[in-house]
Amino acid sequence: MSNSTRPHHYPETLRTSAEITTNLFQDKAFFYLIPPQNSLTIENIRLHLKLTFDASVSVGNRKVTHIGIADEFPAFITDEPNRLLQLEVNAVADGNRQVDINIDLTPLLKRDDIAYRDFIEPDGLTGLTYVYIKCADGCRGALTGIIEICKVDAQFTTEGIA
Repeated sequence: MSNSTRPHHYPETLRTSAEITTNLFQDKAFFYLIPPQNSLTIENIRLHLKLTFDASVSVGNRKVTHIGIADEFPAFITDEPNRLLQLEVNAVADGNRQVDINIDLTPLLKRDDIAYRDFIEPDGLTGLTYVYIKCADGCRGALTGIIEICKVDAQFTTEGIA
């Protein structure tokens, strides 16, 4: 153990957040990871998604088509965000109606999109980092399934944590 009185600053911090056992009622979902205080940039981000499709969803629509990064939450869930960068994944459900995806979304990041969103923020706030999940269009307007887990890990650079 050091007897130094000098503060040691850590220039990076890792954030992890997860949503479990949540109903998905549309063909798309947005997941927002709150950046730490004094964030400067977001350096990398990973997603683990496990989704069980509802039995009422036809077999041809049991797939996650795109995963990406958006800088805002649109006014209506049916709208697309202003800046959306996405990867075409076309992950089809297995015999148990499940899709299990682990994906690195770092290449899609705009590193300075680290704005903080409060629940009372006005519409149209941009500069955020939302993880965007898109299922087949046939899932729109119905119970798509249950998100067993949606876990996001991200590494941020910060001004320092003493």
